[in-house]
Amino acid sequence: MEQLSARARRLVALGYVVLLGPLVVLVAVLVWLAFHYLRVVTPLVGLLAFRWAVAVVSAWFGTRPRPAHPSLAMARDPGLDTFELLGGMVLDGAVPVSRTEQPRLWGLVDEVAEACATPRPQVLMVVGDATVEARDLGREVRIGVPLLVELDRRELACLLSEALAPAAAGWTDATTSLRRLVAVGERMASGTLTGWAARPTAERAARLLEEGQRAVPVPDGPTNDRLLLTRAVTEWWVTELVLDEALAHRAPRPLFDGLVALLADPVRRQALTEPGDDRAERQGSLALLDTPGELFDRVAADASIQPPQRYPWAECLDSWAARTADSCALILMRGTEPAAPTLDVLLDLVGAGDLPARLRALTRDPDADVQGLATFALAGTLVSALTSADAGRPSGAWDGGIDLVDTAGVPMGTREVAAQVLGDPSLVGHLRALLDELGVPRRWEVSPAVGGMHVNRLRYLEQTGVRTLPGTGFPHGQPRS
Repeated sequence: MEQLSARARRLVALGYVVLLGPLVVLVAVLVWLAFHYLRVVTPLVGLLAFRWAVAVVSAWFGTRPRPAHPSLAMARDPGLDTFELLGGMVLDGAVPVSRTEQPRLWGLVDEVAEACATPRPQVLMVVGDATVEARDLGREVRIGVPLLVELDRRELACLLSEALAPAAAGWTDATTSLRRLVAVGERMASGTLTGWAARPTAERAARLLEEGQRAVPVPDGPTNDRLLLTRAVTEWWVTELVLDEALAHRAPRPLFDGLVALLADPVRRQALTEPGDDRAERQGSLALLDTPGELFDRVAADASIQPPQRYPWAECLDSWAARTADSCALILMRGTEPAAPTLDVLLDLVGAGDLPARLRALTRDPDADVQGLATFALAGTLVSALTSADAGRPSGAWDGGIDLVDTAGVPMGTREVAAQVLGDPSLVGHLRALLDELGVPRRWEVSPAVGGMHVNRLRYLEQTGVRTLPGTGFPHGQPRS
């Protein structure tokens, strides 16, 4: 890291020499000419010095760091950066697409560029993160898979116009001295040295950025809340369903089919849809793509998620259900005082009606839906106990529910049982009898090692304020219980 920063400092110093060196030389020549018989060329050298100074100053001030924009922000847990767990390679995939590969997507980009009176981009990248951005003063455009899935053509065009106009006007993501020097050099080389040609675009960009501070960035565009929700859903999908599998050197394919299914699930969409919002009937922008599955697989492969064999999403959901159930059992029985060392002690707490208060202590959230969370956690604990007794196998669903499937493939309805018992604690005796019949020992206890390397359980343990149980925390909605 020290070598990299030293190299960056050398590059910054070289950049200043390239920018200011000719100006210093020209000024020195002017001083020399003031006392020399060749002073007849002084006006010419002065004009050159003046033009170079104007070029440097206008390019420097014309290339300014883009202010923070709400549609580009992504709320993440500061306690644990999900993307650092795999070296920043979870959804960092990016693949270029040519005009022959994706003519309709390129057509939309060109149409927006023409409407914004900006040059047509030269490079189009499809990336894994939920973002739409322009780089290199608008010469490169990046569109994220999650927004292709979620946004329709009109909304995507609005985000593209919001990205292209500021980029062409000189706004840049140059947050460091080195990146700003590179951007200044690109701007000088582009020929827009005085900034006069970019003035109308700059005014348009200013209006777009001003509108971006309100609920809707541009007319007919997606709200900032919706963009943040899409990015939050994407992160939920990564942390809950992809990350643990990737750490085990496997991942379901096609990878992004899981995100498509998650965003299309009726229960999930209902949680994300506000009253009067018609986006439940929209189909996203997948119609703009030729062979979207193949393209998305290339993005996943570039993000270093290349499993050795095809791993169905149904198996991934069942694997998620198993590790989430084990984590629920660990947290519910051992996560707070008084501890419940055995299942029998936990059922005593359920019979006394103490489980909702226990969930409030576990989540540290006075406003939490403790009844729903208690149902989810108790159902997960029952699934973990029944699985250890070989009474069935865990099964997960896109709506976030966890259940147990018996040997005949019939769901056993553990979450319905948990909801009934919590609603009427007098039924605990019947639950005990059922567990006895299925071979679960009354003194069953969960092993601390059963959860394994469950990323969301580790994140739960590291959270210092309000905590989120593994399997929950889906934006604007809890799992169905």
